[in-house]
Order: sequence, then C-alpha cells, then structure tokens
Amino acid sequence: MAGVVYWRSRTAEIPPIRTEGLDAEVVTAINRARTDVEAKPRSPATWGRLGMVLFAQDLYDDCIAIFAEAERLDPKDVRWPYYRGLALILHHPDEGIAALRRAQELAPGDLGVTLRLAEEYFKLDRIEEADALFSELLADFPDNPRALLGRGQVLSRRNQWQEALGPLQTAAQHPTCRRTARVALAETYLRLGNSAAADVERRRAAEVAADVPWPDPILAAVKDLRTGLQPRIDQALYLRDTGQLQEAAAVMADVLRDHPESDEAHLTMAKVLIRGNVMPEAARELRRALDLNPDLVDGHFLLAGTQMVQADYTGAERSYDRALELKPTHALAHYGLGECRRKLGQRAKAMDSFRAAIRYRPDLAAAHLELGALLLEDGKLDEAISHLDDAVRLESGNERARKLLETARAKKSG
Repeated sequence: MAGVVYWRSRTAEIPPIRTEGLDAEVVTAINRARTDVEAKPRSPATWGRLGMVLFAQDLYDDCIAIFAEAERLDPKDVRWPYYRGLALILHHPDEGIAALRRAQELAPGDLGVTLRLAEEYFKLDRIEEADALFSELLADFPDNPRALLGRGQVLSRRNQWQEALGPLQTAAQHPTCRRTARVALAETYLRLGNSAAADVERRRAAEVAADVPWPDPILAAVKDLRTGLQPRIDQALYLRDTGQLQEAAAVMADVLRDHPESDEAHLTMAKVLIRGNVMPEAARELRRALDLNPDLVDGHFLLAGTQMVQADYTGAERSYDRALELKPTHALAHYGLGECRRKLGQRAKAMDSFRAAIRYRPDLAAAHLELGALLLEDGKLDEAISHLDDAVRLESGNERARKLLETARAKKSG
C-alpha cells in the first residue's frame, strides 16, 4: 500500500495549456492528446506525445514541462531531452544546451543529435565546444556536408579565412547547405581580398534554390503531427518555391474553402499567383487580405507590385506609402516607391526614395544603380560615380551599371 501511495504522489498534473486563438483543428489535437495522458498518467509515451503535439504547433513554452515529465518517467529515451532542449534553446539557452547535451549522452552515436548540439553551441558563440564536436564528427564522417559547413563557419568566426575555404567549398556542393555555404564563401573571399570570387558566390547564392532541410528522424515524427492553417500555408509556399505552382494553388484553394476569413490565407494565395504572373487575380486576393487586416505590411507591398505591373502607378504609390507608414524601414518598399515615382515623372522624390532604400539596406545594388542613373542625368557626376561604383561592386555582372559608370567617368575626365 505504501508503494501505491508514493507512486500516486509522484504522478504529475498536466499544467495549463493556452489554446486561445488557436485553430479548431489544433485545439482538437491537443485535447485528444491531453485525454490520453489523463487515461494513462504513468505512461511516458502519452506524456511524450502530448509534448510532441504542442511542439508541432510551435507551442514551445507549453511543451517544456510535458517533456520533462516524459523524461522523468523514461530517462533513457533520447527524444524527450532532445525536444525539450530545442524548445528551451531560444529563450533559455543554458537550459536548452544542458538538455541537448543529455540527449547526446544518451545517443552518442546519433549523428543528427550531435550535429544539432554542435550547431547550437556555434549559434551561442561557444566556439571551442562547437569546434570540438565538428572536428570529432569529421574524423568519423569526413564527407558530411553539415559538419563541413559547421567547421568552415567556425574557422571563419576565428578569422581563419584561407582555412575556411576548403570545407565551405565542399559543403556548397550539397543541396542541404548550398545557399548557406555560398553566403559564407562570399564573405570569406571578400575578407581575403578576392572581390570577383565574392561576387560570383553572392550571385550563386541568390540563384540557387533554398537549402533542403537536414534529415532529422526525431523531428520528422513531430512534423507529422502538425495541423491547422499554418502547416498548409507552409506546404503551399514550399510548392511555390519549388516551382509546383498548380499544386500550390490547389492547396491554397482548399485552405480558403476552410478558412475564408484568414488574411494570411488570402495573402499566401496572392504570393502563389504572383509567382505565376497572374496579377489581376493576385490583386483581388491581396485586397481581400487587406479588407480583413488593413495593417498587413506585405499585403500593401505586394499589391503595389501588382499595380506596377499593370501600369497603375498612382495606385502603386498609395500602396507603397501605406506599407511605409506601417514599416518605415522597409527598404524594398522605398525602392519600389522610387521606381513608381520615376514612372510618374517625380524625379526628386524618386531620388529621395532610392536614398532611403540605401539607408536601410546599403547592399541593395538596384537602388544604387537607379539613383546613380538619375544623378548622372542631372550632371551630378561625383555622386553618380559613387553610387554606380557601388552598384558594380555589389553586382559585377550588371552591364547597365558598368556602362553608366564608364559614361560618368568619361564625362568627369572629359
């Protein structure tokens, strides 16, 4: 009897879970998992599944205590400290690292768990600990692109630019890190004084598809539990980004049938239609999104873009202005407004907009180019040369920028 009393005293209560504002499908999934825990409160599997359902919906604060109880009930299961560590890492990094280290101790041969711990060390600038793990992994897995990327990033952080080139170049060949590695390579070449190679890598980074997600069997189990509006939107955006536009539109048509009052759903459908260059329909979806949420910055910004394509420059000017009222630091909106004002013949205002775009994003080559072109037309050669030189430096393959720079220099010297 005493043993039974003790066990009951050690049975944890399910902490409150915040469900306000969540999709009905999400609330149903949470309640179902909670009911399973109530039916089997001593089962680590039911506690773990409830935590996974919460984690899958990005309810990280709510799942931490749930995973802690699952781990208490089954301290040898690597999943519970792994999920708990990832839930903690953003706001409680020391606790998150401790949990991930516990997971790695439980499964020292698990490549994915060790890589995750190494990467989190790197993000927290704990370079020595990150490097020790990356080096250890490369001793056993010398061709692993994820470990090579990590090692290259560590060397870059130490300013060992030449040594970083090798691992980053190899990592850049793999679809799981080609964009990230090329961004790092661009910085590395720039630090080594090779601006031409840096430009090549920067251009390649912009051209290649997004990195394919790292395979993570533990996290894959959580993804299968995602439900509600957001995962369907994520699926549509993935299909759009991989060129599957018809499939993306079909997903969003189903979403809009289920969520006709969702501003995010209408915005996402517009993004799919814009990629397919179906501008009138995209504009209708954006206006519907803005009817539902007038403060949707992306809605105003994208609507302006569709209006520009349809040569409605006055409408585009209003839309860009509204986007900038909501987000004054939106560099691309300043650039778009500059293009719009140039079309309307408002040269001085256009230059002001291009200058604002550069102020908030100094690496925006297109803004330097358009501002330089206008300054050249006005005979302001020194300032024109400065901006056109920046445009060429940031985008060396732009022939228009090169020709305008040559013209400006010729006028200056002549």
